Parts: sequence; structure tokens; C-alpha cells
Amino acid sequence: MPGPLRPGGRLVFMAESTLARMCLPEEGPATERLARDLFGLHQVVRRGSSGSTYQQFTLPHGERIRLLAGCGLVVEDLIEVQVPPGAANNLHHGFAQVATYEPASRFWPFQWIESGWLLALSLLLMTTAIWLVRRRAT
Repeated sequence: MPGPLRPGGRLVFMAESTLARMCLPEEGPATERLARDLFGLHQVVRRGSSGSTYQQFTLPHGERIRLLAGCGLVVEDLIEVQVPPGAANNLHHGFAQVATYEPASRFWPFQWIESGWLLALSLLLMTTAIWLVRRRAT
């Protein structure tokens, strides 16, 4: 099976702003004040609204570019996205977003796997329902 990147392929990703991470206190949303050191962001421990702790990982731009280059990738551009004036800060409500890239060649195998386990689950639930109905009828 081919990997997610082919020679000459392109990897495009978006990460949270390094500056936003520097303005994150231990609890709550980002503020207008620096709360963390730029070079101490590699592993940031945060406390969620439920009181449990979780970790966030961020690299300064230079370290991220060196990491990608060390993996054999060429950085063509670094674009900072500007937030529109008046936009709401919805980033820190105790949720994390994770996205993974899967090559197009894996689409149908994943469809068949998902269909298979959904069919198996449906059959199990249908069998259980029939068994319960028959048991109560007797």
C-alpha cells in the first residue's frame, strides 16, 4: 500500500498559532498577555473545565521547519492566517481536533471495513431484539 506522501507530493496542514499558545494560561482561553516562553511550548500541560489535565504539543516555527526538513520534506511556504476582526475565540472549550490524511487508494478498503462492522453490529442487535421479544412472549 502506498504511503500518504509520494515523491513530488504535497503535504498541507494547519496548526494553532504559536503566539496563541504563548498566551494560554494554565486554565481558560488565551488572553492578551504572554503566559509562556516561546521555547517552553514543546509540551504544555493544561487543565480542562472538568479539572482533568491534558497535553498540547507545539514547536516554534523554526523548530517545526527543521523537523520537517529532517524528515526529507521541503517547506515551500509558511502562511499565517489572519483572524477577521470581531471573530469569536472558540478554540478552548476542552475539545481537541485531530485530523489525519489517508490516501485516496485507501478509500474503498475503509468503506468495506466500516460496512462490515456496521453490518455485524446490525445483525447482533437484530438477533438480540428478536431473542428478547420471543423470550417475553413465552
